[in-house]
Order: sequence, then C-alpha cells, then structure tokens
Amino acid sequence: MFRSLLFAILVLPVALSAQTSADELLAKATNAYAAETYDLAQAYADSAIALNGELPGAHKLRGDIKAAPEKFARCLAGLCHRRETG
Repeated sequence: MFRSLLFAILVLPVALSAQTSADELLAKATNAYAAETYDLAQAYADSAIALNGELPGAHKLRGDIKAAPEKFARCLAGLCHRRETG
C-alpha cells in the first residue's frame, strides 16, 4: 500500500505535466501552419481537436491547413499560365 501511494505521489505530477493542453497544441498547429509545415500542423490540429472538439478556431485552422497545399498549387498553375500567355 505504501509503495503504491509513494509511486503515485512521485509519478503523477510528472505524468500530468507531460500532457499538452488543447490550447498549446492549437498554438503549435498555428505556428507550423505559418511555417508551411502542413503535415506537422495537421497533426497538431487533429490532436487539439481530439482533446477538445469545441476549441475556438481549431476546425477552421484544420480546414485552412488541408486547403493550403491545393491553394499553393492553384496559384502556381495561375502563374505558369500567365507566363505562357503573357
């Protein structure tokens, strides 16, 4: 009994401090999105939503992250088209 209580007293604070909050994960997703590391941003956003599905802005950011590579491809195609016709 004493061993398990001691174990809980020593290990529980470490385990709790290791958990990342949904807000922290969303902040990491936002930073990764700004750095254009979309796979990492997606993983952070998905983790944040898994912890708190009602986190303000999380679903929009996830949608923006998913759309970003396609948006870039459309912009690049438009530039190539302008160059060919320009």
